[in-house]
Amino acid sequence: MAINRINKQVQELLIIPRNAEQTFREYLIQLLDYYKQLLIIERSNLEQYCFKDLPFSELLKSVNYSINKLLIIYDAYMQGNIGKAIRVAKQYFFNIESVFTEALEPNEKLYRARVVEQSSNKLNSFEMFHLPFEKRSFISNNRFSISGYPCLYLGQSILACWEEMHKPNLDIMYVSSCSILNNQRKNMIDLRWKNYSDNYWNIDDTDFDSPVRFKVWTFIHRMPLKIACSIPVFNQNSPFKEEYVIPQVLLLSCFGDKKVDGIAYTSTRRDDQISNELSLHHNYVFPVQKIKDRGFCEKLTADFQITHGISFMEADIKNVFHAKGTPNVYVEDSTIVLGTLDQGKSEYECTKFGQMEDYLKTQPRYSLKKIDGKWEEIPIE
Repeated sequence: MAINRINKQVQELLIIPRNAEQTFREYLIQLLDYYKQLLIIERSNLEQYCFKDLPFSELLKSVNYSINKLLIIYDAYMQGNIGKAIRVAKQYFFNIESVFTEALEPNEKLYRARVVEQSSNKLNSFEMFHLPFEKRSFISNNRFSISGYPCLYLGQSILACWEEMHKPNLDIMYVSSCSILNNQRKNMIDLRWKNYSDNYWNIDDTDFDSPVRFKVWTFIHRMPLKIACSIPVFNQNSPFKEEYVIPQVLLLSCFGDKKVDGIAYTSTRRDDQISNELSLHHNYVFPVQKIKDRGFCEKLTADFQITHGISFMEADIKNVFHAKGTPNVYVEDSTIVLGTLDQGKSEYECTKFGQMEDYLKTQPRYSLKKIDGKWEEIPIE
């Protein structure tokens, strides 16, 4: 299937580091040109997905337009015109909501993690939420992090959190389960990498209103932005990382925007040896919207509920973890059955990460509210 071939080839290309002689801009253009060539090579297979009034030539023209906007954003930032870079990002990538954004449903499993060197039994919900405004001086620069700007970072799995935090020692890692309150849908700029079955792209050529055509159109248009935001860092020791320019402009564009709540992305640090299921490596960043001198963003605290933070050490003491294939005796239809605790579970669900996620389902949840000028934890019934 043409779409899956393109998806796989681009992901494989991003793994290969750039030539030391290349500038970042040259490398970015090379990657984007490679993507355009893949579209041209697959033209005969892609034309069946084009809309009646939008032929393949128009599709290519639109992709070129997206690429041009990305280069304008990069060049404006590098010339010190950050305001122009943000305006271009907002005008283009935030304006066509149906192409670049995806709704995050309220029932999504999300997780939050922190590393605490000092021994502690639990961390309360305040300590597991975004860094309070009075501590914003501790916020450093990263791909989707800007010095001094608090954001709420969540992972689709504890594995995703662990990878984004550079794989810290589990003994000092605390995790919470977090979910969206009041059945709200969050509109995210979608930069996640996914693998699709061939059946996902099946189409009836006679149906010009087929939703599959729109899915292909969306996939093709998102790819340049996903490429530009997914390039691994060439020099980790460099104080300024050009690979962060476009992702950070995108994040800055989210501040105060009513159409977009945050960014969904796949970790560039993902470890496929633990699991090659891409959804387990997805992350979400929600920038604060209402900034104060102290405390937390009242918009984010109204939107999310969270459990207390529990350390892997505490979970280990409570025998939360068990070895794969551990015997388990239970009664089924008045018959004693000998099975295993991991019966029917996936490989990931049998890991410490998966077992901790199961344990967090049993923990009480809290929302954060400001009452009479003081922040308090409110238990969720």
